[in-house]
Amino acid sequence: MATAGISRALLSSILRRSKNIQQKALNKPFAADYLRRAARYPDRNIIGGKRKTPKYATAVSPKVYNNFVKDFAKAYKQADVEGITSLKSGMNIFGSNFFQNVKKAAKRKNLLDRADTDRIKTLQEQRFGFHDFTHPRYKAKQDLVNKQRAAIQDIYNDIIKKAPKDPNTGKAILSGKRELYPVSIIPKLKNKYPDLFADVENNKKGQAKIYKITEATRSGSRKKMEYPDFQKASDNIEEQAMYMQVPNFTDEAELGKIPRQYLIDVFRSRPSEFVTGNAKKDANRYLRFLRDQNFFDPQSPYYYKKNPEFAEYYLTRKPSGAVADYRRGLDLSHDVPTLMPGGSRKFPTQTQTVPFSGAEIGRTHYLSPNVNRILQPKLESQAIDALQKKNYKKFVKLDEQMIKNNIRTTITDPTTGEVYPMGGYADIGFNRGGIASLLE
Repeated sequence: MATAGISRALLSSILRRSKNIQQKALNKPFAADYLRRAARYPDRNIIGGKRKTPKYATAVSPKVYNNFVKDFAKAYKQADVEGITSLKSGMNIFGSNFFQNVKKAAKRKNLLDRADTDRIKTLQEQRFGFHDFTHPRYKAKQDLVNKQRAAIQDIYNDIIKKAPKDPNTGKAILSGKRELYPVSIIPKLKNKYPDLFADVENNKKGQAKIYKITEATRSGSRKKMEYPDFQKASDNIEEQAMYMQVPNFTDEAELGKIPRQYLIDVFRSRPSEFVTGNAKKDANRYLRFLRDQNFFDPQSPYYYKKNPEFAEYYLTRKPSGAVADYRRGLDLSHDVPTLMPGGSRKFPTQTQTVPFSGAEIGRTHYLSPNVNRILQPKLESQAIDALQKKNYKKFVKLDEQMIKNNIRTTITDPTTGEVYPMGGYADIGFNRGGIASLLE
């Protein structure tokens, strides 16, 4: 005889074996190696078999566990709403969701599929009226979400519109999808649509909320929002543009890595008239400008390799002896957030760089790659934000953190235009800006 779509014998067998497997998993002795390692954490509860994550699959033999999962899948396929309720309540007797755990195992073993779970969901909706979002009481919520989705799409459009375009494809160039992630667009949403996103903060909870708004609904009433079409920027898009065109402007058969990087660093600090957003055109105009100055002519007194700045740059990039041993594995870091005199996309308010000063070695220092490429930009962004909000206590703490990590940089107050040298050296605890005066 069947009970709730499942034969009584099968239901009884599943519940009996379920209890047996859970008891064995909960009471299974801890391995000697685990106890040895756990001794280092006295607050960890390892007494009486109260393990936080029981290993059900290894509590019994693989054959016994696999047969149990197969029978569970068979019962799941037969069950109606009452049957599923009986399985859940009978299997979850030790406080954990063993029912869900076994259902996932059945899906991994391809014993259950989407059609099986959708069947149960449909039966539950028919029985209890779940997820009927067409009901009038949901209209206000739907209207709000629709407005929020329209706002998110508008921010996507703004990002694409302001991004530089590839001259060949015409597509917007972004660093990657992260520019469209909730963590990146929430500040823009709150700035442009403060009322719509008043309760959304740029933290895990707020980011999850924006993600949920952009996702499709299970009922199918809304589809997933797609990211706009864009082209991922090369990590060195400007370097590539330079590399491709430099041979057209110099007679040198092999320019070499350091001379190329020298030209790149100077190019990165080019003045605003050489910045159009099109790296290929910018590089061409910049190189033609240098050629007009006899920059590439070995017979000219203005030949770049005769410039003392280049000699100093070369020796710093390729040191010898003990310096070379110290330098190995380190980046040459600049002490400004961006080398672009007019500011960059990431640091639009940082306009303190002198044009064509990107290769001045006096404004560089050695840092580990992680500190140079990740930590320094992060602390610089936080420092700019602290100045904007006049949070000088945080600003001083950031300065101390820079000193601790040997970071040197220069920050411009976005509001007043005042320039603050920050950071220094951990071994002497020196900062060059008198930042403590901000608290006086």
